[in-house]
Amino acid sequence: MSSPTIQITPSNGKISVTEGGATGSYTLVLDTVPTSDVIITLDTTNDQVSVDTPTLTFTNANWNTPQTVTVSAVDDTVGEGPHFGVIAHSVTSADAAYNGLNIDPVSIQIADDDLPSGDPTFQPPLTNPFELSDVGSYASPTLADLDADGDLDVLVGAGDGTLYYFENTGTASSAAFASAQTNPFSFSDVGFNPAPTFADLDGDGDLDALVGEYRGSTSHLNYFENTGSASSAAFASAQSDPFGLTNVGAPTPTLADLDDDGDLDALVGDLHGHLNYFENTGSPSSAAFASAQKYLFGLTSVDDSATPIFADLDGDGDLDVLVGERRGELKYFENTGSASSAAFASVQENPFGLSDVGSRSDPTFADLDGDGDLDALIGNKDGNILVFLNAPPPGVTLTPSGGSTRVTEGGATDSYTLVLDSQPTADVVITLDTTNDQVSVDTPTLTFTNANWDKPQTVTVTAVDDSVGEGPHFGVIAHSVSSTDTAYDGLTIDRVSIQIADDDLPSGDPTFQPPLTNPFGLSAVKNLATPTFADLDADGDLDALVGEYDGTLNYFENTGNASSAAFASAQTDPFGLSDVGSSARPTLADLDGDGDLDALIGNYDGHNLYFENTGSTSSAAFASAQTDPFGLSDVGSRASPTLADLDGDGDLDALIGNNYGHSLYFENTGNASSAAFANAQTDPFGLSDVGSYATPTLADLDGDGDLDALIGNKDGNSLYFENTGSTSSAAFATSAQTDPFELSYAGHVATPTLADLDGDGDLDALIGEFSGNTFYFENGPSNSAPSITSATYDSSTNVLSVIAADITSGDTIDVSKLTLTGEGGQTYTLTSDNVTASSDTAFSV
Repeated sequence: MSSPTIQITPSNGKISVTEGGATGSYTLVLDTVPTSDVIITLDTTNDQVSVDTPTLTFTNANWNTPQTVTVSAVDDTVGEGPHFGVIAHSVTSADAAYNGLNIDPVSIQIADDDLPSGDPTFQPPLTNPFELSDVGSYASPTLADLDADGDLDVLVGAGDGTLYYFENTGTASSAAFASAQTNPFSFSDVGFNPAPTFADLDGDGDLDALVGEYRGSTSHLNYFENTGSASSAAFASAQSDPFGLTNVGAPTPTLADLDDDGDLDALVGDLHGHLNYFENTGSPSSAAFASAQKYLFGLTSVDDSATPIFADLDGDGDLDVLVGERRGELKYFENTGSASSAAFASVQENPFGLSDVGSRSDPTFADLDGDGDLDALIGNKDGNILVFLNAPPPGVTLTPSGGSTRVTEGGATDSYTLVLDSQPTADVVITLDTTNDQVSVDTPTLTFTNANWDKPQTVTVTAVDDSVGEGPHFGVIAHSVSSTDTAYDGLTIDRVSIQIADDDLPSGDPTFQPPLTNPFGLSAVKNLATPTFADLDADGDLDALVGEYDGTLNYFENTGNASSAAFASAQTDPFGLSDVGSSARPTLADLDGDGDLDALIGNYDGHNLYFENTGSTSSAAFASAQTDPFGLSDVGSRASPTLADLDGDGDLDALIGNNYGHSLYFENTGNASSAAFANAQTDPFGLSDVGSYATPTLADLDGDGDLDALIGNKDGNSLYFENTGSTSSAAFATSAQTDPFELSYAGHVATPTLADLDGDGDLDALIGEFSGNTFYFENGPSNSAPSITSATYDSSTNVLSVIAADITSGDTIDVSKLTLTGEGGQTYTLTSDNVTASSDTAFSV
């Protein structure tokens, strides 16, 4: 009578599962009726899969009814590529014929879901990291979890025939290798230059070793069967060239399922650079290799001493090949076929950031840091192991909360996040600098560690609520990086440009007072004064830069304060600025988003000269001029630029007047730190020809939050185009107003600009003209006489005491020029300088 058997049938001829995805199944059934219950216990051996039941029970009633086992892949986070799980079976029964019956293990093909799709990016190599050490010469590393503790151990062949075992006493994500053991687990010296690899060649769920060697013409492939277990390796004595493998000369083997039939095929490099393919025509538990074939699937020879390794390097689900060689180069053959039908593309040398390792490169791949991708370990002739970690290049990703960062003085805040692109080896500290002090942040520094590196950290931004009338303006936050991780230390991070809505400008039309000529210490320039105002030295007040006809730039430093300007004598072409030819027409703005003010200066020839500020907010230093940069172009003649965010997208657009009275609009299609101007549009958004010599400026003159245009012309007029659109969609009133809001003719060729020169929260007008003067039109109510409550004259002291309801009437009044009219009709005109004001509502003479 024949012995009973148990039949195993995979549901689809083989069992394939996917991490986090498809399951598989197989059935078991007895072939003869048992005399007692038969219990089959399932063991997932290497813990790569799980099953839906730990045991199956067959009785004399159901013995011939197949029972199904459903198999799922363990969905880990380790990048492995295609790999295998094994389910073993043990049988117990009171029926002696069945008790202890041997059943074949089941091999499960597993598709990985961790490897990223696309080419890897390898970082510069680390030599013998994680406590690995030099093995003398001809290092040939391989990795495997030999003790089943969830992390990868390293076995390294050395030139003298020794095998060095480095146990990983760390974790799957943080390797730490113990001191080397030599020839562990009963391994024996196999000859010179041993080249080990691990795989489950007998399908029992533990890892066997196949070790190449060099003994001249008697070189062999040595098979060490693991007769221990997945967690406690014990290797039997070596068998030479088993299962049909043959000597190919200094063999260096790698094993993988290249034809997707469920068993392991062998690719063996040889001394002469050939790649020898041995197809496994057996099964997962009983290997049988066909004769060697060369040059299959598009693979070609490399230089001497070929050392191949299989790995899914591009994450497309099939196996690629990387081959080391005598010169130390690495040759990559991408599999452009499929998992079951390999087809290799032409060779690439040292791809993905890998590099020459010196001499005699011997690569292997594994997820050494547990981040889900394959890292490279490459041995060399000197006995070193070079580790190329696969990770994105060090970097910091910056993400505004809503696509851009916008805040309001005294109102809404906003935020952005920063996160590292790759795991650092040490703490990374990012320090924030608010550069031009227009905003504040809730934290001065952010610290990322190797534990929280991939967790975004938030920066909350608040506008500085000053009392200066600015209209829409910008703040800039710069970042500096420090770390003992040299890959991150000093890394450049983009700056953040913050759009700020002002809360100081009064709502409604301005009222300009009669002009003062060259006030506060300003002086006439030679002719054609074209002023602009900005805080060039970061002291909190507005300095003046005035262009003139001969191309010179005159800098008047404000040595007063934000509310009481006092300009020092002019400096000519300071801070590296230079003569621009003739008809210099400057504007100042942060065109590169670094927080300091750059200069854009138009000239007579129609060009715009850009002087980048390579200094700082408090110490300007301008680089040599660039002509018509970032896509700007010649506008004909007498270019007069101004910069502002006309479309509300967070960067500065250019509006440039020309000799013919037109205003040319160059939209910035780049960003706040990298300007890129589109082709010019002439008189857009309802603007119109102003006659000739157009000199535009943009500001929120009516306090409604969007930018209006004031354009000077040759006739000495300033034409006002109210923006009736919005911050993001300008629409200028079709009919310009000439010299509105009490502005007046200031001389031939008006060149207006707007700034809060007295710090009272509204915009004053300053208009240059052909004779070289700058006229100041203060924005504020007219000087009206105070309402007198009482006036008492003391004849003994000769003092007249006056009490008024409001001496200033919201503005400054020169009390020495008041005329007082008494009840009887008498008048007193105060012409004396001997006048003092004791409070806001009283003074005496």
